[in-house]
Amino acid sequence: MHSVNGDGSKTAKIIKKVILPTITSPECQRNILRCTAGEADAPRNARVSDVTRSSAKISWTEPMSDGGSAVIGYLVEARTAYNPRWMKVTRAPVKGTEFTYTDPLEGDEYEFRVVAVNEAGSSKPSNTTPLTRIKDPFGQFL
Repeated sequence: MHSVNGDGSKTAKIIKKVILPTITSPECQRNILRCTAGEADAPRNARVSDVTRSSAKISWTEPMSDGGSAVIGYLVEARTAYNPRWMKVTRAPVKGTEFTYTDPLEGDEYEFRVVAVNEAGSSKPSNTTPLTRIKDPFGQFL
């Protein structure tokens, strides 16, 4: 296809045809983003700091990719040294890249990991933090 310019010269027009997939799933028809976006990558660099007998701060770095849909928040999971099952320690996705867990059992050892949540669902979990004993820092009494 060509168009004629004011000086009589011709310019080629490139027409790009885009074919979108037919959305037949009722779930996709209700929430097209869920069917076009993917899960985010796993959060990175999960770590524990500021441990006391009643809390531990977990922080992480956001995922490399959000999967095409903004990260809504993060779920933090924990398990003790004697229990292989992961439990959610956040009821809903938390904003930001840190969370203070305020319900650990003093003296127990915990591992933590983090999952990113976007419109497509939950990511794979982050790295697991090293086992961390819940206790006041040496020489401090709170």
